[in-house]
Amino acid sequence: MINYVRTSSDIEDASRIFCASSIRSLAAGSAVSVLEAARVASAFGSLELAEAPRVRDVLENVRKLLLKYRPNEYVYKSVLLEKLVCNSFRPHTVAVFNELRVAKSRADLVLVRELGTVYEVKTGLDDLSKSEKQIADYYSCFTRVNFVLDKRHIERAMDEFKPSVGVLSINRRQGLTVHRPSSENSSDLSNIAMFNSMLRAEYLKLLSRNGESADLKDHSAVLEAIAGMDPLSVHKHYMKSLRLRGLSRPRLKDIPKLPSALLPAAYHYKMTMKEWESLVKVLDTDVTNVIERAS
Repeated sequence: MINYVRTSSDIEDASRIFCASSIRSLAAGSAVSVLEAARVASAFGSLELAEAPRVRDVLENVRKLLLKYRPNEYVYKSVLLEKLVCNSFRPHTVAVFNELRVAKSRADLVLVRELGTVYEVKTGLDDLSKSEKQIADYYSCFTRVNFVLDKRHIERAMDEFKPSVGVLSINRRQGLTVHRPSSENSSDLSNIAMFNSMLRAEYLKLLSRNGESADLKDHSAVLEAIAGMDPLSVHKHYMKSLRLRGLSRPRLKDIPKLPSALLPAAYHYKMTMKEWESLVKVLDTDVTNVIERAS
């Protein structure tokens, strides 16, 4: 095993392994990216190169290290996607949105099947100062909202958040603990907020389905027509539109081949199909072979 001293800089290096540029380098077969991931895992004593690990094993080791020592938003999302998408449903049935604009907030993760559910992450480096505004914004477009929190935020969230807001945390087994399940809340849906979140083709279909003949060049007329509709009907259309939008991504067929460590990247980073195909092939490469070729 390569012997390195565990330092705070190693934790920072571990975080950088999952940034977009590093993942693209990995897809390109960069030995430097593989070596850096192996170095970080070895620094924490979690990787024995004698065991001939594959690249996917090294990435999973690094993810587990971050979850243990400094869980950031990326690894929180990796747990959510692993447990709620890959382990609970087939990936091609769930539309996933990362950093989705909702009113004046940006939802960390949104999962859409028949209904949409928001997951907002607050790590130990975050605070809850924006939570009240975020909750209001999320309920303007979605009926289920969950906050996934560092343990230091749990008590305050249970006391201050609306009873309908779910409160979750990541436990020591790197799974999800539900402190309070979310419950459906449709009373705060806003037609205007949902309209502002739709693509043009999506709200045109909504108008057509409801027999509206508003002047499409007149924004205020379109807004008035949608504002007068039943919020639950608009919401049903919005959820259907979001699901179709999310499931149209061609890379989804590769999701089952990816380790949990790369799930957030799959739904967020802008990479070509060729890059994803190359990355899938790299994942099963023996790390020791990469090291030998680079030396």
